[in-house]
Amino acid sequence: MAHRGRITLGKYSAANSGTTFDARGANIIIGNNVGIGHNCFFVTSYGSHYLGQEAEKRKQDIIVKDNAWITYGAMIRGGVTIGRWATVGMGAVVLDDVPDFMVAVGNPAKIVGRRPDYKLILEAERTGKIPCVARKK
Repeated sequence: MAHRGRITLGKYSAANSGTTFDARGANIIIGNNVGIGHNCFFVTSYGSHYLGQEAEKRKQDIIVKDNAWITYGAMIRGGVTIGRWATVGMGAVVLDDVPDFMVAVGNPAKIVGRRPDYKLILEAERTGKIPCVARKK
């Protein structure tokens, strides 16, 4: 019997047009305040030519944690977790986890750095105060 996964979209999260959620094999869990660009693709099962136990190993959940940003055309494979406040670049093919606050780009996606504002975000989460960042003129 085929497992039908569940798709969960958190509060204030949005997926733009053309995005596909394929949860035939496992669950797709999207946290709160997540932005998903146009034409992204989330697939929980891959390698459909495999049969039996091998096919079952290839059905894994996708988890996108709060405040992550997934940009235009990104592809996320089953078994991947996108961390809090992480950013996935345009057209990235994500095969491995992206840790909190990190930026991943490319095919296959590689971590290229950390969000430059991560210290402000951590401080705001710790204190409950949202910082005001004024630009110098």
